[in-house]
Amino acid sequence: MVLAETLGSWASYLVACDDPAARVAGIEVSGSHVWAVSSGTVTGVARPIRLGRSLHFWRIDIHDQDNNLCCSAKLTVKVGAAGIPPEQRILSTMNLPGILRLITGCLSCCCTC
Repeated sequence: MVLAETLGSWASYLVACDDPAARVAGIEVSGSHVWAVSSGTVTGVARPIRLGRSLHFWRIDIHDQDNNLCCSAKLTVKVGAAGIPPEQRILSTMNLPGILRLITGCLSCCCTC
């Protein structure tokens, strides 16, 4: 679960980082371990389910080096700004497609991109 929460939280940060005051915090994580891994490498991929202004929902799948699904998790992340009123925040969504491509394409614990 630690890897799943780390990937989802970083993914939310990458989506929200256009705003220098943006802060992200995981508020709920749940998942199932479906395949044991005792050695080797695991790879986790975070995919957005919904990206709202204040909440992000992620599905994170973790596979072993033989591509067996080891863990499937869901994460809810609260996105906010530290002490800045909403009307003063500036969020740019112009680069969102590129960021999502990065997140869905190569955000993993052993990324070689």
